[in-house]
Amino acid sequence: MPGRSDAHLGIAVEAVPFKEIADVTGRQLGLPTLLRLQERFGSVTNSAAANMAAPGARTRSLLGWHPGGPGLIADLDQPAYFLG
Repeated sequence: MPGRSDAHLGIAVEAVPFKEIADVTGRQLGLPTLLRLQERFGSVTNSAAANMAAPGARTRSLLGWHPGGPGLIADLDQPAYFLG
């Protein structure tokens, strides 16, 4: 069916502010985080700063999926996450 999406979002936490992701990433990498989105990312800034939610309820309902791991920030906040 045209326009129909069969994509499923496996998301435990539906709205994680971009600043929280930047802060935990900077902390784990030992880098300062500055809120200079407009300078760095230009027109993408509005999307990044909007803190849009990505709903996972449909995936949980249709597939019977339930998140079992840590949320995004807790996962990123592990030192091993950034080892490469």
